[in-house]
This record gives sequence, C-alpha cells and structure tokens, in this order.
Amino acid sequence: MGSGGPTGSTGGTGGAGPTGSTGATGAGGPTGSTGATGSTGATGQGGPTGSTGATGSNGPTGSTGSTGSAGPSGATGGTGAVGSTGSAGASGENLFTQTNNLIYPYPVVDRSIALGSTVGGGQSTTATSSALILLDGSTGNASISGKLTIRGTSASIATTNNVTLTLSNNVEAPVYYDSADQTYFLDPAASGTGLKLNGNVELTGGGTISSTANGNITIDAGSGTVCIGVAGTCAGKLDSGTLDPPYTINGKKYATYVPSMVGIKEELTGTVYTSIAVPGKGYRANLDFLGQEEGSDLWLFSKVTALKQHIGQMTVILSPASNTRSWYEVDPQSLRLTIFTSRPSTVSYRLSAPRFDADQWQNTREEGSIGHVINDPDGPAVAMDAQGYLDGVSLELKRSHPARQGETLQGTWTLVDNLGNTIEEVLAASQATIANITAGKIETAILSPLSDEPGDGIAVKLGEGQTFGIYTKEGSPSAVFDSEGNATFSGTLYADRIMTKFGEIGNLQTTTVSATYITNTITNITQLVTSQSAALTPELDATSSALLALLTNGQWKMENGNDLNSQFSILNSLMVSGPLIIGSDGISATSDTLYIEKGKTANLDIMAGTIVVNTAGDVIITGNLAVSGNVAIGGVLGVNAISPVSGDLAIRLPSTDTSFGDLAQKSSFIIEDTQGNRLASVDASGSAQFTGDVSVKTLTTDKLILRSSTDPAATASASLSAGRSAIPSGEPGAIIATDKVTGQSLIFITPITTTKRTLSVSSMTAATATQSGSFTVSLSEPEASPIEFNWFILN
Repeated sequence: MGSGGPTGSTGGTGGAGPTGSTGATGAGGPTGSTGATGSTGATGQGGPTGSTGATGSNGPTGSTGSTGSAGPSGATGGTGAVGSTGSAGASGENLFTQTNNLIYPYPVVDRSIALGSTVGGGQSTTATSSALILLDGSTGNASISGKLTIRGTSASIATTNNVTLTLSNNVEAPVYYDSADQTYFLDPAASGTGLKLNGNVELTGGGTISSTANGNITIDAGSGTVCIGVAGTCAGKLDSGTLDPPYTINGKKYATYVPSMVGIKEELTGTVYTSIAVPGKGYRANLDFLGQEEGSDLWLFSKVTALKQHIGQMTVILSPASNTRSWYEVDPQSLRLTIFTSRPSTVSYRLSAPRFDADQWQNTREEGSIGHVINDPDGPAVAMDAQGYLDGVSLELKRSHPARQGETLQGTWTLVDNLGNTIEEVLAASQATIANITAGKIETAILSPLSDEPGDGIAVKLGEGQTFGIYTKEGSPSAVFDSEGNATFSGTLYADRIMTKFGEIGNLQTTTVSATYITNTITNITQLVTSQSAALTPELDATSSALLALLTNGQWKMENGNDLNSQFSILNSLMVSGPLIIGSDGISATSDTLYIEKGKTANLDIMAGTIVVNTAGDVIITGNLAVSGNVAIGGVLGVNAISPVSGDLAIRLPSTDTSFGDLAQKSSFIIEDTQGNRLASVDASGSAQFTGDVSVKTLTTDKLILRSSTDPAATASASLSAGRSAIPSGEPGAIIATDKVTGQSLIFITPITTTKRTLSVSSMTAATATQSGSFTVSLSEPEASPIEFNWFILN
C-alpha cells in the first residue's frame, strides 16, 4: 500500500478504482470548493485487500468503475478543466451557467430566484408569496421585504429611455435630491429648509397646506409678490378671516387690520375745497371723472368700478372740516360729482362703488371654507314712533330757565335727547326751506306767508285753552288771542275800518264802549232793521241810538231819492260797505271795486248751480263755457279730450307774443307725468324730444341722429342704440352692454380699422328687468392691434 500524496484541490470525482487494502486513515485536508467534474483517470493495479479502515465522509457518488486488483493507492491526478455544467441541485439538476462572467439560470433564463422566507429562518422551502427577496425572471419585477441598501458615492436607481419608475408603497429616505442639481431637494425632517424647488408646485385637484401644531406658515416672496390666481393675472380669490399687516414701530410690534366689506366694492378717499360760489345755494367743488389724468386716483377709481355703469350705485360720504352743511349732486351723463357746502370749506370725501365684476360675486356661498360661525337669528323689526324716532330714542324741548313770576312768557329753551344730553349744535344758513319746525323760541324780524296767492296767510293753530300772545321785551303780554277767538289788548286799538259779520261800524269815536258791547249792540240793531213790523221806534239806550244814527244817517237812500223806511223792505240782512247802486240794469259800484263775498264766508251760487264759486276759490260750471278772448291758466288744465270747434287744432308757441305776460316765455309744448317728470316736448323751432318709445307707421326724415358713444375704449353703452367700440389687440372679441338689445334685434357692425378679418355678432343677450342686455362682436382671428368699429341696433 503506497503512501498518501498531498491533497490537491477537490476536482471532479474520478472513476472508482479497485478496493485496496485498508490503510491508515490520512489526515483530512481542507475541503475545497466544488469544481467541475474532471475526466476519469486510468485504473491503477489492484493491490491486496487491506484491513478495513475508518469510514470516510461521503463524497459525491461517482460512476462505478471496474474492480481493480488491490494494490497501493496511486498518486492523485491533476484537476481537469472546468466544464460548462454548474453545480447540481438537490435532485442533481443543473441550475446556473455562465458566459463571459455573466451568470444566469440554466437551462433557460426566465426562471425566478427566491431567497429567505417570511415564516422564519431555517426553512427548507419558500414560495413567491413568502420569499423575503424575489427576483421574477418572467416579469422583471423584484420584491424585497427588508431594506435595500445601495453603497458607494455615486449609487443610483434609474430607468432608461424615460421609462416610468413606479413605487407602489412607501419610499423612505432622509433627503431626496434632484439628480440633475442637488441644490434642489426634499428633506421632510429638516429643522430649517425642508423643500427647495426651482419650478412650480401644482395641485391639480386642490389641497391643503396646514400646520398640525398650529404654528405659523410663512410664504416668503422676498421683495417679490405673492400671487393668488392664474400666474400672470393674479385674479383669484383669497378666503381669510383676518388680514393683519404687521408693523414694528420703535422696536415694538403692532397689529393693523384690513377692513372687510359686504359685496365686491372699491373705495377712494380724498379732500376738496369748495371755493366756487353758487348764488342762492352756497359753494361747490367738482370731481370730473372723465377729465382725470391717466393713472390718477380718480381715473383709476372710475375704471376699476366701471363707473359708467355703476355711478348710480356709488355712495358718497362727506365730512366738512368746518361747522357747515355739506351735500352733493351726481350727473350720470357727464360722470361728475359736485360737492356743495353752505360756506367755503375743506371737505373730506369717501367714495364707494361696485367693482367692475361685482355681479360675478354673490353674498352667499354653497361650498368652500366655513369661516367664522355666527348664530344670530333675525329679531323683530325695529319699531318707530309717530315722529319717525326709534322707540326709546327721541328729542325733547325743555325750559332751561322758567318763566318769571307773574308772567306767561315761557322762559328760554334747550334741546335734549332721551338720555338727558343737551344738543349744542349751531346751524347757520343764509337761506333755508324747511317743511316743519319744532322750536321753543323763534326770533325773527319779519313773518310772511309762503305765497302771494289770495287766501294764503300765516296760521296759528291753538289747542283748547291755549293762547297766542304778543309780549314786551320784559315779558309782559301786549295782546293775547285765545283758542275761542277772543282777543285781549293791553293798549289802544286803532283801525281805519271795523267790520263784523253784521256789517261795518263807521264814524264811531268812543273810548268807553268795549268790543263785546259793540258786537251785542250791532246785533240788536240788525234784528230791528230786518223785522218788517219794526218801525225803528223802540226805546234804545244812548249808545244804541248813536250807533243806529251813524248806520242810517244819509246812507240808506233809493235811486229816486226816497228814503229807506218808505220804499225798502228787508226780509233778511243787507250789508253795504260803500256806495252801491242797484237798478234794473244790474248792480254796480260808483267807485272802487265791486266785491261779491270778499270775505269768503260762504259759497257764491249763480243761476241755480250753473256757476258755483266755493270759499276755497274753486269755480264749478255745469254748462258750456265759450270764451272769445284768451284764456291764461297758471296751474293745471285737466280735461278728458281736446278737439277743435272747426278746422284744425293749433297749439301756438310764440317766442315774442306777450299777450299772456310771463306765461308766453314758455316756448315749448311739454307733456309730464303726475310727478312732474318730462315725458315729451315740442319747442317753437319744431324740435321734439321723447323719453320713451315712438311708434310711427312711416318715417320720412332728412336726417336721423342717434345718441351714441364715440369712445372706442367704452365696452358698455348704457341705453344707447348706436356707438363706437373696439376689440383689444390679441383678443377674439368684445362685449358691448346696452339695454336696447332684444330677442329680435338687428345689429349692424361697420369696421373703422382696416382689417382682413371678418367681424360678426356671435351672441346676443336680451335685456330684462333683472339683467342688462349685451351683444358680442367676434373676429375670425385675433389681430395684433385694436380693431375699432361702429355698431347700430335696429329693433
């Protein structure tokens, strides 16, 4: 038995030699890596059978060789070349092969590899569902249940040809960098900057940026602008409960707040000085919105509020710098605001008007933020008293100094509110027209009636038991009139004539007869005269006899010279206050004016109701009235129909004829409504104006002039039927607003600017009671410059 040679690297198992004699067990060499099976060496000479040695470790089963004679073991042959077949699997099947250092499954490459098991360690089998690492050779998918660590300074995960890399679950990393420029990154746990981008962040379906710890969120635009809305327009909407522009003044922080407003409105504040005198009115200053410099505050306010359409909704708040009244007037046609004061003064103004797009924003909202939550049900309507004050809030006149002892003068007065506060405001005006005045004391030089019309005057209304008095400057009454019609004079009463309801008292000179006594005496005498059986012979006292003599001495004579008592019977009262002739040819006065019911104590009736004149001055005629001369009516002529007596009905409008006095200066025929608003007019030149529609069967005219707007920048034209507008450069069209658009309107467009494009009316919106009308003029293609055009609406 030969000695054992040195153990070489384990090669392929050679063919089995003949069993030699059992020799001593050699020392076990290190186990080499399993290589490819080498070629079978030659069979050595069989030696004698040795004693049985210790059983060695089981090697791989080789092919059975022929049994050799038992002889000494030959030397180990060299390792053969590595073959293409890899290691065998558990069943002896080849799993991998390699080409040019590329290892891949054998015999086909679309096999999968599964490593580990989610069940735990030491498992003899695994599956695709339980493998910790799965490389799918069919789909190319890789599944790793643990962490994937990629080492190296330039390690990366990338796709080729812009193929999408999809990570279906969470991806964890401390920091995510831009592969092209690591200046930009995402660091979720950073205490400083956590996200740095060079582009935009776009939330296609909306989203929320919130602070879970109720901390501050800062949008830092540096010296730039934070834009809400589409980039470049910034016309979006910002919902916020409070806007607070912060200030730090002298090292201390202060909060200011942006005021909110109901409705989308724009505001403007400023000051003017009312220096232009307006006779009979005061002083004024004008704000002309059409004449402002482009870019100025007033110009910008008129544009952003579309003031041509919204001037009727503009609110004006005035505050004069001095103790003066202030008011204003608005001219919608010229877009002018005129501010008035009763004396020259600096006036602060605050203007507010709906923004140009105010109709797009409603006060109610169906979705979006909840905002501030207020639970405040509407209460009952505020009650007003008969004088127009809120219940519990009123003004009251009170005596500040009581009347002096023994006098009826009511002292002096002050005005206080319901809390007892004295109203100290002083008003000064050169002229004032006031419908009603409540005052404790009025000091004036002259009292005169409001008009010069007969019957008008000054009335003093007294309640039961009240008096109207005239007092001396010391407060003593000089004359007092009570509610019963009685008068008391503390001095002498002088009168050229004294008239009673029974007649006139003339030539009476006495200082001893009281007014009451005179009235009673005249009544007695009248009763005596009106009695047919009385012969004027009763016994009268001296005063009554004197009065009777004064009334009848030489005055009661008939035209033939006979006296009253023999020729004249009085069935009722007859009172004559001057020379009067009654004869067969009528009643006439020999001098002065003949008055009938001058005192308006009763109605005048002529011809059994044919002509009736009542005490109010109204004349009622139940028959026909024929007038051969002119009729001048200073008030209202109310008729149901006017028709010519014969021929044509002419309305002459003279410009120089003065037969009607001042009335002839009105050179127009005017039709007004019941409120005095002009509806139509025709002047002496033949020109006519109508505020409403005019319908004619046939219209023949030398010239037709329509009110129109010639401002090409105007996009809305109020109530015009024609105008000039423009399509801005780069825009596909323009919208013209006018309430003249109906569902049957014919709209004509005439380009002013030379263009190869086609202009057309692409849409119309008819005006209704709730929305304004409009139409849209469109271009076939937008132009680089504005396109001006004229438009005309025919209904």
